[in-house]
Amino acid sequence: MTQQHTIGTTGIDSKAIYEKIKTMNPGDSISYQELSDLTGRDIIRHRHILISARNMALKDSIVFDVIHNYGIKRLSDSEIVKIESARPLAKVRSALKNGTNRLSCAKEISNEELIRKNASLSLFGVIGLFSQPKRIDQVINNQITFTPDSFKEMFGMFANEKLTRRDAT
Repeated sequence: MTQQHTIGTTGIDSKAIYEKIKTMNPGDSISYQELSDLTGRDIIRHRHILISARNMALKDSIVFDVIHNYGIKRLSDSEIVKIESARPLAKVRSALKNGTNRLSCAKEISNEELIRKNASLSLFGVIGLFSQPKRIDQVINNQITFTPDSFKEMFGMFANEKLTRRDAT
């Protein structure tokens, strides 16, 4: 039989992991096995415990990343910038691609729905274009500048357009 753990035990386990990982220096890593030994539970199966501990550490500006099939590593400030400046963009692009693929499946729709579909696809395209990693370098090198006027200009060009369904002929 396996021992049943209550919510209180999970909190205690998260706190124990947090106390351990907050003392780690940038570049240090700890294995899932060590974390499992610390809590007495399989940290892979009970990953919510580690997630809670990492969130506690994040509140103290301590950031960890996963080392595949090993454990976690405390990131240095340079590693945080390198990894976290690209990771969210990859998730955005993936979500946009999935949304675009799903929207493209809608064929038999009303004119109003077609307008919403096309507007969404257009916006997804703009967001996808600006979420490419090379755009960060272009912003750094002043090749692209973002000002309130540039956004007004970009989206204002659609303000007076009346979108209608094209004839299929």
